[in-house]
Amino acid sequence: MRVKKLKSITQVSFDDIDFVQWAPYELLVFKDNSLASALKPSITPDAEGILLLTIQLQNGCILEQPIEIRRTRTYTVLFPNVISPNQGGSTNGSFFPISPEGNVKTILYLNIYDRWGNLMFRKENFDPNVPDLGWDGYFNGCAGLSRCLCMDGRGNICR
Repeated sequence: MRVKKLKSITQVSFDDIDFVQWAPYELLVFKDNSLASALKPSITPDAEGILLLTIQLQNGCILEQPIEIRRTRTYTVLFPNVISPNQGGSTNGSFFPISPEGNVKTILYLNIYDRWGNLMFRKENFDPNVPDLGWDGYFNGCAGLSRCLCMDGRGNICR
């Protein structure tokens, strides 16, 4: 019996196939028990890993092909683009991470730097979506000042 690594089965006709086997079988969903269904299974939503497709032809030739299944995970983390630091608190009074889908459970760290690279704020291992855990806009007891570059090239203090 000869085992050959499968590159393409375009040269093999449907009538030449004796059987099709997938391993592990549990990662797949088949429409029915037909040969056509065995050649085009669906993947279960949580499938991940290596599948081995084995096709035996009527002439006894065995074709094998490993297939790697990798899920792409997407995580959305949003940050406000404006905050208004004030001691009384407001809806825009904190710079904090937001996980709208709730699939981010922990923020490993949040660092805030000024334009010269000086660390102004650091927070580690905290939950997203909690304004009180973010940066309140203060540095050394003073509200952080931002500077904007005007069209004439001079820096002006934004208030």
